[in-house]
Amino acid sequence: MLEIGSFPVKEMVLGTRTRWQDGVLEIDQEEILALIHTDPHIREAAVDIVRPGEPVRVINYTDVVEPRVKVEGPGVVYPGVCGRPTTRVGTGRTHRLAGCAVVECIDKRLLSEEERYYPKRRQTGSPDPFFDMSGPNAVTPYASLLNLCLTMVAPPELTAEDRHHILHAATLRVADRLAQTVAHLTPPDREVFDLRPLPDRPGAVFIPHLSSTEWVTGARSCIGIAVYGQTRLSAPWLLDGTEMLDGAVSQGHTWM
Repeated sequence: MLEIGSFPVKEMVLGTRTRWQDGVLEIDQEEILALIHTDPHIREAAVDIVRPGEPVRVINYTDVVEPRVKVEGPGVVYPGVCGRPTTRVGTGRTHRLAGCAVVECIDKRLLSEEERYYPKRRQTGSPDPFFDMSGPNAVTPYASLLNLCLTMVAPPELTAEDRHHILHAATLRVADRLAQTVAHLTPPDREVFDLRPLPDRPGAVFIPHLSSTEWVTGARSCIGIAVYGQTRLSAPWLLDGTEMLDGAVSQGHTWM
């Protein structure tokens, strides 16, 4: 059985401490920057808040992460990603900050021309992903969220894979810190997902199609859809529905 407790975020502001109170998520910018720079490979970083309806376009984003924290039961949120434990999730209680996200953005100024437009050569879609917060193009789910955007620069001399790993790990550290603000609070809203068999209900099986980018990125990759952090080609996985709800399957670091 899995319980997910939601804490609505109605406003996000920069302040002198990091806390959630009455729907307001206050964020200490200096603390967040210090978390990012825990890894000395990250040369530069900037923190910005963007809100629904603002005349803002978020560009060069590579992931959008909802802050979550496991407060009861085994495992951690987004298991296996960036070296996190791969303990099975899907039971216990998880708290989430609803209505907000941490957006990972890459400053491409130091990258070579080949790497700047790598996605265009390897997959369909825009080489410079973006989403708008207002106007006719504000059609993505992210446009309705309060977004903490992290724009980061990693050394160009590192491989693209290493840069992705470094920046994604920093994004997860920030999301973890925000989620910790509600780890010991009582959620105002909660959902309980119980998968015990019910005699009067039919059984159901959900068969999703999960793609791997191993043919492009190689076996060692944090890019693409991850199952317990594993993005490479593999045999089919058999998961409980609560595992998927609890982060066992994640998009991972990717060009969207």
